[in-house]
Amino acid sequence: MRTARELFGFFEEYAIRRDGAAFGDLFADDSVMEFPFVPDGKARRYVGRDAIRAQAIEAWGRSTFRPTSFERVTMRDCEGEVLFAEYEVHGSSTLSGAACVVKAVMVLRARNGQIVAMREYLDPIGLRKASVPARSPREVLAKYHQAMKAKSADALAELYAADGVHEFSFFTPNRPPRYHGREEVRAGYTAGWANHPLEIDRIEDVFVDEGADPEVVMGQWRIAGRVAATGQAVELTGMIWLRVRDGEIVHCRDFMDGLGVANALGRAPFSASK
Repeated sequence: MRTARELFGFFEEYAIRRDGAAFGDLFADDSVMEFPFVPDGKARRYVGRDAIRAQAIEAWGRSTFRPTSFERVTMRDCEGEVLFAEYEVHGSSTLSGAACVVKAVMVLRARNGQIVAMREYLDPIGLRKASVPARSPREVLAKYHQAMKAKSADALAELYAADGVHEFSFFTPNRPPRYHGREEVRAGYTAGWANHPLEIDRIEDVFVDEGADPEVVMGQWRIAGRVAATGQAVELTGMIWLRVRDGEIVHCRDFMDGLGVANALGRAPFSASK
């Protein structure tokens, strides 16, 4: 008689094969399958073998995520009937071709060699990345400007790969030469934009160029804004060079006009020794 752990192994095999019919056959007639993290407006619960089989066939058939392997993180079972599994599903997106990882937790209950209850908690962010086309470098640059205008460190950081690099090519006061990784970008801009004295009304492209390298885009921007304390209108400019891979920034060269910022704020020119 198959244990819960053995049934989970069949689930892995059928998920990779995208064999919804075989997956459905693992369930008892009156079984229940649930997905608590599914967005509002979509079904989260399926009752009975036939409904579960039909859902698996439909969902795996239309999915743009192609799993290739499972990595088991934690496996705990109780008397062969209840299994708690934490795992990662590795694969790729058919839309972008990018490698994807979807993390998940499952609680599986078995009886008489069949699944009677399965509850799977799928990482919604990982699923979303696997199901949307990768953004082009030009689209990422536009998102970058939106994050600048909103002064949203979170929105900016989410454009970066986990190990992306942000480099300040010109000396910039109160900034290190570079940030290493998404979380350094997030922390640096959270601090830098907190209580910032400039309000940005709009950001315009002076030019945007894409070269022979399909990963690279560069553009000069112009900001129209005002000093928050006085309302005085200001105009600033700078240039951003991005290398974007699989829809994420892996390298940014930020050519910020530090003297222009100091002048707009009425500050004395700075020196490189500070």
